[in-house]
Amino acid sequence: PPQSRLRGRTLIAIMLHVSQQLSGINCVNFYSDSIFHMAGVAQNDIQFYSAFVSVTYIPATLLFMVLVGRVDIQTLHYTSLYALSVSAVLLSVSAYLELASLMIIGFLMFVLFYGMGAGPVSWLMLPELFGSKERPAAMSVAVGCNWTAAFLVGQLFPALRSALGCWVFLVFAAVSLLFATLSARYLPRERHRRVSHNWPIKWSTAGMQPALSPL
Repeated sequence: PPQSRLRGRTLIAIMLHVSQQLSGINCVNFYSDSIFHMAGVAQNDIQFYSAFVSVTYIPATLLFMVLVGRVDIQTLHYTSLYALSVSAVLLSVSAYLELASLMIIGFLMFVLFYGMGAGPVSWLMLPELFGSKERPAAMSVAVGCNWTAAFLVGQLFPALRSALGCWVFLVFAAVSLLFATLSARYLPRERHRRVSHNWPIKWSTAGMQPALSPL
């Protein structure tokens, strides 16, 4: 039924945007200085390393522009989340061992994999999931969930870091792994055709498993 399809697509849109924020990207953006300090990086070097990590968004965006026309964005999304999970583990391990060089690699991997999948795909997929009538309301819900998740992560991260110390990124690793599994199962495959027009999503009564078939 149309209402069931709309509900399923809305849940997918929410999943895309919540997974973007719960990956921990804003912790990397906002708390990189204190995280570097936790790994024993010299105070004089922290600003340089933080700026270097931020610049990584540029090649990540260029890489996404190359890949998006060649790989379906479902694959880009869940691969990115799996890689973010590995990167988050690497950040925790490097902080525990106080290996600054390993932490820099972890940060660069985190930003690179976020920029080539989890970051842009959540915005790119929204217009593809909905028709023109449903799009404004659905996008409002998804973006509202995005900002809510961003706010919660930003507010809770200091408390989590105080409680878990260097292992705080394992929380984000587990969440990214969960969303990667959900994305691989439920996100519609779309490459060069618009989901909302050419690839209707049919939701079975047994669950949310989508079955895509061209018109």
